[in-house]
Amino acid sequence: MSLTIIPALFVLIALFNRKITTVASEVRDTEGRVYSLVQWAIASVKVVQAFTREEDEYHRFMGASRASLDATLKLYNWQDLLFRRRQRRHRRRHAIVIYAGGRAVMNGSLTIGQLIIFISYLAQLYVPVNQITQSWG
Repeated sequence: MSLTIIPALFVLIALFNRKITTVASEVRDTEGRVYSLVQWAIASVKVVQAFTREEDEYHRFMGASRASLDATLKLYNWQDLLFRRRQRRHRRRHAIVIYAGGRAVMNGSLTIGQLIIFISYLAQLYVPVNQITQSWG
């Protein structure tokens, strides 16, 4: 019962991973544009100054920076949404295990000590699973 959540986690991550990959590519592209503008501006600072185009270059840089910031915030929002969904599933899983374990304790088929040990072992098992899902997501 406690391991049934793992396949659901991987399905959830696979669904989100498509969108996150697309948005992450957008972030890399917009950051690349910002770095290109900075490199060009540094390399041609004398030309820009000679033609008094500082204001134009400032506006170009700020526009590219805003686009990069917007793309980065969009990526963070998608990653945060994935994290919140994963956390919700973890809380549900814990609730189900505690409920089923509590019923087993009430029926006498499990002692409270066994339930506590099982829950602590389960928590240790989910640490690597959580790390894998975070890395993948």
